[in-house]
Amino acid sequence: MGTITPSIYEQQMLELKRMKECSDAIKEVLDGMRLVNVPSAVEHYVGKLHMLTDNADPKVRIHVEEEIYAARKRVGSLPQTANETQVAGEHYRTTIQHWDYVLANDLGYFEGQITKYVTRWRKKNGLEDLRKARHFLDKLIESESGR
Repeated sequence: MGTITPSIYEQQMLELKRMKECSDAIKEVLDGMRLVNVPSAVEHYVGKLHMLTDNADPKVRIHVEEEIYAARKRVGSLPQTANETQVAGEHYRTTIQHWDYVLANDLGYFEGQITKYVTRWRKKNGLEDLRKARHFLDKLIESESGR
């Protein structure tokens, strides 16, 4: 184990404080959402919650999504289709859902993966996503070449 320097300790304390503040903000918004009975008001809180939890721990996001589902169910505003439901981060919010693009263009698995990574690389993982796209392209070329 290494020694914790005062600057590392300060950074850790600041991070813990930020996490607590974020947690308190999420709880406050959830409490507000539980009190409203109008779909538009629930959606107002949903927007706030998505901003607060975009980079949160997956367990926190799952809990928040369960709360959102319960609130939408309570006010009768559950989405009717998979496209009306947004799960996870901003990199999935596009003018056309990727799965609709894949289906409309009759793409196979590798082609779907390639277009997914190429479409989202600027908003999510940068060059890592481009490398993933290239990896799937290499496999598609091997497959089509009979290798």
